[in-house]
Amino acid sequence: MFACAGASVGVGDALGDAVLAVGPPLGDAVGEGASAAQPDSAMAARTAPTTMDENLVPLRAMPNPRSKCSPGLILEVDRGGRTRHGYRGGVTRIIAGRAGSIVLDVPDAGTRPTSDRVRESLFGALESSDALHGAAVLDLYAGSGALALEAVSRGATSADLVEKSARAATIAQRNAARVEKAVGPDASIRVHRSSVDAFLRTARGPFDVVFLDPPYDVGETELASTLSLLAPLLAPGADVIVERSSRSPQPSLPAALTATRGKRYGDTALWWSTTSD
Repeated sequence: MFACAGASVGVGDALGDAVLAVGPPLGDAVGEGASAAQPDSAMAARTAPTTMDENLVPLRAMPNPRSKCSPGLILEVDRGGRTRHGYRGGVTRIIAGRAGSIVLDVPDAGTRPTSDRVRESLFGALESSDALHGAAVLDLYAGSGALALEAVSRGATSADLVEKSARAATIAQRNAARVEKAVGPDASIRVHRSSVDAFLRTARGPFDVVFLDPPYDVGETELASTLSLLAPLLAPGADVIVERSSRSPQPSLPAALTATRGKRYGDTALWWSTTSD
């Protein structure tokens, strides 16, 4: 069985997209105590597989021609009566690259998966600028880890996934193991169960591509503080992409970052910024 998700989730595949005006620059590996250091090589800090949770059933599309639900996020109920997120027309999976078509598990609560449509647009832009090949990727508020793992599939050589929720971090670890198996020894993936700010205070960069997909209830002041902690860890010319509700204002950036563009996909907005070369 399935049900329509509320509009507050922030996915609007049926609503079209629009370019947002961008003004001038604005002035835990899983387990406690894990090191947040950036690996020195692609072979460092390998991620061990995580035991599968047999209570989670694979997510599948639930088409229903009689439903009045608009296209977009749906909820499926698993064997234990819990709802899970998915997108009408397919499961959540790696879209392209060496791990293309691998199915990803999604936490049953507390995360907001990025839709396939938004991911396709995001990674199309990153690949067109050759930003992924050999990149060190950081995924903050990682959830299932879909963004960082898509980047690894498409050529990134390392990825650090930061997720505070123990359950979501375990699921991200399981997804990471699947992608690592597909790409082989060419990339290293680490999952950190930590708050984002705590990770940033001890991490070592530099990072070339950073994704931030904070919960919508994270305020603008809190987000600005996180971006300030992130700035010293960025490589020259790094890309920083923030996913927010399209009703949220353009994020306030530290001096080290310059806003480059924004795009709206229904209720979701992507804000891009970069560091100086």
